Amino acid sequence: MITGTARVNGSDSKQAPGTVHVVGRMVTRHQINPIRGLTPVQLTAMLEDSQRGIHSDLQWTYSFLERREPMLRAVKERRLSALGRCTWSVEVDEKAHEDAGMETLADAQKTELEDLIAGIDNLTEATRFLSLATFRGFSHLERVFKDRRLVRLQPVDQWYWCQQYPSLDWLYNKDALATTRGEPIRLDRFVIRQVTDPVNEAIAIEFLRKKAGQADWDSFNETFGIPNIFGESPENADQAWFDRNQPTLERIISGGRGFLPPGCKVNISEIANGSGAQFENRLKYSDSMVVVCATGGKLTRLSDSTGIGKGASEEHADVFDEIVASEAEDIAEVLQKSIGKKRLDMAFPGQPHLAYLSLSNPAMRVSLTGAQAVSTAKAAGYRVEPEIASEAIGMPLEEGEELEGEPMSGQEQPEEDETKI
Repeated sequence: MITGTARVNGSDSKQAPGTVHVVGRMVTRHQINPIRGLTPVQLTAMLEDSQRGIHSDLQWTYSFLERREPMLRAVKERRLSALGRCTWSVEVDEKAHEDAGMETLADAQKTELEDLIAGIDNLTEATRFLSLATFRGFSHLERVFKDRRLVRLQPVDQWYWCQQYPSLDWLYNKDALATTRGEPIRLDRFVIRQVTDPVNEAIAIEFLRKKAGQADWDSFNETFGIPNIFGESPENADQAWFDRNQPTLERIISGGRGFLPPGCKVNISEIANGSGAQFENRLKYSDSMVVVCATGGKLTRLSDSTGIGKGASEEHADVFDEIVASEAEDIAEVLQKSIGKKRLDMAFPGQPHLAYLSLSNPAMRVSLTGAQAVSTAKAAGYRVEPEIASEAIGMPLEEGEELEGEPMSGQEQPEEDETKI
């Protein structure tokens, strides 16, 4: 636990005008590997400290887990990859189309918000950082202005934050120390996303179990992983024979090759259950628990037993798209409340907000209204061009053969033509 004075290296540090965080500022914590020798007692202490508002130690440990734990790293990258397939857009409230004046206002607000997100030079980085609150519990972005315009949302690493129990107010901990004391911040200068049940909390516990299992497996392999090899001497061998040949036998047994002395044999004794399958199964279980935590139980593993084939990859990509869809909505809502609402209040004082920020995967944007319109037209006997149907529904469609026999739901049974009887 770091409680002393921080050592600061400011050679590569820089601070934007009007901000509190210094980007590139090195502190003592950056010299420490928190997962080397990590014990259950230490992790429990960090989790309890975090409940009291001391976040630096736990968050620094999380950052190493995300880099060093293979399965956590893989799942994190899958989620970020799915998030990367989402795009920012500005949507208009449906009620804006009920009145010409409101529609004009909505279009103007849409243009204003599009100008807002277009002016942020690190929108992708900021989006990814906000999403990591799912793993870490919280994410802070500091607003950077130039000529009174928002130009950047600067990520502030989680170990620079603390809270003074019982207050929930965030304090900037510039030296990243294990403390509850920090500088108060102006909330209107930050974008903050918080998650009450972060993924890393459960995975950190599983990491220690996995680490212990790996150590036990290594010890097992040192003793039982290599078959026992015994040399057998001739029946009438005397002490002089042993004095003359024992060094040669020991060298052959340890190296696994060489010429045996006349009359000597080598016996290899296989060890029952020496494969260590019980340890391998335990580590696989730990990996599956990591995947379960990071996917909300939708997956238990990232690949089939024979490897990640094309089919499995496509199915898993769909699952991660589905998982990230709700997270993207939450991120969009956070940005709308933090920067979108303020921008609209300034540009359209006293006016209702009819436009809002949206983050979603274009391939998953389906218009239920459009789908119903297409279905109604087909039920009435009209043929709908695939291009028009795709545009109305909001997703690509493929032409398929219509099923014969039972009519589709919503269609009436056609009357029989008496002329054919």
